[in-house]
Amino acid sequence: MYIKRILSKISYSLKDSFILIMILAIMIIIIDSYVGSLIRIRSYFSPFYFLISGPVNLIENISNVFISESKQRIIQENKNLRKDLFLKNLDLLKLSLYQTENKRLRMLLGAPFLLEEKKTLVKVILNSTYNHINQIIINKGNINGVYIGQPVIDEKGLIGQVIEVSKLTSRVLLIYDPLNYLPIQNLRSGIRLIARGKGFNKDFRIKYFTDNLDVCVGDMMVTSAGSQFPTGYPVMIIYKIIIDKIHGNMIIYAHPTANFDNLNYELLLWPSYINKIANISQEEVNNITNKRFHLSQ
Repeated sequence: MYIKRILSKISYSLKDSFILIMILAIMIIIIDSYVGSLIRIRSYFSPFYFLISGPVNLIENISNVFISESKQRIIQENKNLRKDLFLKNLDLLKLSLYQTENKRLRMLLGAPFLLEEKKTLVKVILNSTYNHINQIIINKGNINGVYIGQPVIDEKGLIGQVIEVSKLTSRVLLIYDPLNYLPIQNLRSGIRLIARGKGFNKDFRIKYFTDNLDVCVGDMMVTSAGSQFPTGYPVMIIYKIIIDKIHGNMIIYAHPTANFDNLNYELLLWPSYINKIANISQEEVNNITNKRFHLSQ
């Protein structure tokens, strides 16, 4: 009895599964027939798709060409504008440099000098100051009458002296070189000293073995009479004085008056006869210096 009941349930399950499978098969047949028809219909219209899409694609391609050409034109135009801007800025920079150089040349050519002193404008073609050599090379030589010991100045004071001469160029030792000993004179009091350089970008330091020397902060020291340099040219200005009462010494610190940061154009001098006289009075030195300053204004 129990076995009959189980067999009857299995038969009912098989009948239900068969019916479900038949329904699914019919639905698949119907869907396939419709889909096949749609595919065939779409295949009939495919040539029209090409006809319609052709002009659209052509327009898009032409548009892309124009856009590409326009883009390239804009890029090229931008490059041209950048180049023009660079050239204009370069011209402005050159103009500014020329203006600065012309201003310096006017100041240099207006530098103080006696009427009987010959001078020549020179250009610095090699500057070795940054290598701690403390020398420059100028574009004048013995064919221009340059000689060893000849002084070189700028519009503010003494630069150095010629130490070597070739046919076309000359080497100048700058005043702050440690090998340079400068005879100088206090413009106010007339006190004469010997100054020795300390190197590039270093101030002069003068040690005097007395503590009662007549010098003050702000005093100008000029080239002394009877030396290889023209009398009365500015060399340095005192900015600090230290008095050592214990040892009886005086240490003087001074800035050079010349512009060593811009060694480009300088002046070569041929000192006049007055520089050969060693015993020029303080009044004469003052007169010469004042004359120089008056002519430079």
